[in-house]
Amino acid sequence: MTKVPINPGILFAEKIGIFYPEPCDPFENAIWAAEFAEVFRQLAERFEEQHAAVIDRICIEGLTSVHYTIETPYTFTRMVDTGKLRRDLPEVFEKIVFIRSCDAEKILGRRHLYDLAKAASPDRVIAFEQVNLGDLRQVLAEGEIPAYISVVKKPQLPMIVPLGETR
Repeated sequence: MTKVPINPGILFAEKIGIFYPEPCDPFENAIWAAEFAEVFRQLAERFEEQHAAVIDRICIEGLTSVHYTIETPYTFTRMVDTGKLRRDLPEVFEKIVFIRSCDAEKILGRRHLYDLAKAASPDRVIAFEQVNLGDLRQVLAEGEIPAYISVVKKPQLPMIVPLGETR
């Protein structure tokens, strides 16, 4: 098989665009573009799953080819060897060591972190205070909850809707 590179612009212009031409009307064009964006998101997911499944099959079944081989690409990340730094330069280690907030939460729990932050700076904590709906449900009766719930309207990407239709 001869591999022909897939050029998205050419694929669209010469294959897909012929059957689904780009509308001139800007409203219809926006709908058309949104629909294609969703279709291509779904197609990308489908092909990523297919790619992974076929690679798995090749590896599991030990398949070989006279034309192809499987190589695993790597990215390299520089990381501090914390164990070595702790052993060799304990003073330096102690000066700069930390844990990520998500790891502190795993170790201490949200409530304990909140208590520590509130003890350290009570005025600054207020701006960050949160309560989960699930936690509220555990401490209040179902009928009491609506008084403490607000719905926040967050805009999403605008969409074109034909007149007479509402979403």
